Amino acid sequence: MVYTLEADALVWALETTNPGAEPMPYALGLHPGFRWPLAGSVAEHSFVFDATERAEVPVIAPGGLFSAEGRAVPLEGRRLALTPDLMAQEALCFLDIASRGAVFDNGAGVRLRVDLDDFPHLALWTRPPAPFLCIEAWTGHGDPVGFVGEISDKPSMRLLAPGATARHEARFSLERDG
Repeated sequence: MVYTLEADALVWALETTNPGAEPMPYALGLHPGFRWPLAGSVAEHSFVFDATERAEVPVIAPGGLFSAEGRAVPLEGRRLALTPDLMAQEALCFLDIASRGAVFDNGAGVRLRVDLDDFPHLALWTRPPAPFLCIEAWTGHGDPVGFVGEISDKPSMRLLAPGATARHEARFSLERDG
């Protein structure tokens, strides 16, 4: 892990290297949490994707496994209104997203911008009434219910060639109106 503090952002990079002679399966993710309400705002908060995303996420089964069942999420265009009720059931795991970035918007002129480099999955979760929202970026995702097999055969695993290094990066920056 490499953390870089810039004048206007925190950059969090993960690198993995395969020192072996065979392809190496891997998946990794970032799991930061941010204050909710953001900057003390009582206005409605939202999460706004850069691109249009599917308005459905997998249902998380007991033990954190991904079921084949999906559930609708109230995306309006690229915007998801964040409410404690929406977040109370389980994590919202957006798989294979089109967006390379998104904004956690406090509805009062302050936004946390998240830019992703080579993270195809994004999850949002909290445990209401906890005062945080986790914005997780993943290269892979949880096991499907009933999966049996080699780790390299799991959905969303990546294979890293012998001697190769992979780098995945997220940039978090605070934006304010005016």
